Amino acid sequence: MVAWLARCRQCQLIYRAPTDSVKRNQSYYETEYDMGYTTDCPSPQELCELVSSRFVGTNRDYSVYLELLKDLGARPGMRLLDFGASWGYGTWQLRDAGYDTVGFEISRSRARYARDELGVTVWTAPNEIEDGFDVHFSSHVIEHVPKLLDTFHQAMTWLKPGGMMVAITPSGCATFRDQNPAAFRKRWGRDSPNLLNKEFYWHAFEHQPRLIASRPYAREAIAAWDGTGAVVVDDLVGDELLFVAKNEPVGEG
Repeated sequence: MVAWLARCRQCQLIYRAPTDSVKRNQSYYETEYDMGYTTDCPSPQELCELVSSRFVGTNRDYSVYLELLKDLGARPGMRLLDFGASWGYGTWQLRDAGYDTVGFEISRSRARYARDELGVTVWTAPNEIEDGFDVHFSSHVIEHVPKLLDTFHQAMTWLKPGGMMVAITPSGCATFRDQNPAAFRKRWGRDSPNLLNKEFYWHAFEHQPRLIASRPYAREAIAAWDGTGAVVVDDLVGDELLFVAKNEPVGEG
């Protein structure tokens, strides 16, 4: 497939052209998408070892993300939706950390594995999910979805007032591109049709309090955010972005 990068003049999203339909996107991620440890369901022995270690020190370890959630004020007991749960390794760790966690995953086979082998709740249809979440969390997921603005609207619908959407993605920021053009070129393609950047997020969430940062994360600055206004942490030269939007209006951005 011949593809190229395009930028929407209105919303500033950088995306792969040609784009996929919703139907084609769902079929691809069910039958063709292969990202190794994030999509390959482990054997019973491998899963036993992962669970025994609570995934710590493995390439599925969510420790950094759990610390970021704590910095953002998320507390055990809060209702959390793990959006794009794959086979449930993140959902399990979020639940193990004390969050009242359910997952959502469009791949029915991986969602079934999560339910049957890890004992976590993972839904495959949006209409199965009840609203009232404190946190809508995703890790390296929304760069794959075909209709981002619809995804964001749905996230806000699922969140309670004052709840927050937390998204971890590869960076599509110009500062990262200028710092490391070779790595930037590898951030998009068949598997990752969207490149998320500050300009797009600021357009999509112009009426919400929001924060953006890049890896390595300045945790003290993130923890100091009071949940109001529009905050950029550091210079966004890192290869991974953290974006947070609160489900409430903001006076100015």
